[in-house]
Amino acid sequence: MAETKNIKLKLNQLLRIKEDLENSIRKDENLIRKNNSRPKKEEAQIDFKETKRLYELRLEQLISVKEAIRNGNAMVNGDFTNDYSIYLLSNLNRRKVFLNSLNTFEGDRPTLTSAGKMVEFEAKLPYKEVEKEVREIEQKIRAIETKLSDFNHLTEVTVVIYTELDLV
Repeated sequence: MAETKNIKLKLNQLLRIKEDLENSIRKDENLIRKNNSRPKKEEAQIDFKETKRLYELRLEQLISVKEAIRNGNAMVNGDFTNDYSIYLLSNLNRRKVFLNSLNTFEGDRPTLTSAGKMVEFEAKLPYKEVEKEVREIEQKIRAIETKLSDFNHLTEVTVVIYTELDLV
């Protein structure tokens, strides 16, 4: 059984640890994939059992880290939980992408089916309105990103860490 300890970390540190763990897990998967089958008499390029053991330990560690992040994000940040702000940010980014994808053309032009005749176009959401809304969304996005960053740098949560993985 691997040795563990409970430690307090700021959310921003946990997010970096999560990213590092995910990268290590991907590397382990690639090593295991590349070295799983080889000629019987050929010497192994890695300690397969140890790589597999560390891979499984990292997967378990990732669960603890994600749970601690979730617990931290469930804390109230101003009027809402941090999770709410994360979901709001996601929706704002989605809306911005959608608005930027709208065809806001107005005026006359021929179409593929008009046989060269001019067709008048009208945008229900005209360019100026779309651009205004995109600018407003970008301001909201910046404010939420700042709020999330401040929260992540100030909020501490407890996480179970496998000491062997030397993550902190």
